[in-house]
Amino acid sequence: MTLDRQIASALIADHARRRVGSDAALRA
Repeated sequence: MTLDRQIASALIADHARRRVGSDAALRA
């Protein structure tokens, strides 16, 4: 895997985690 792909997948994972966290905060 290239470094670009590692960075992209890390950004996507971080974004997904944040979206899940904000969804949970909105529901609380």
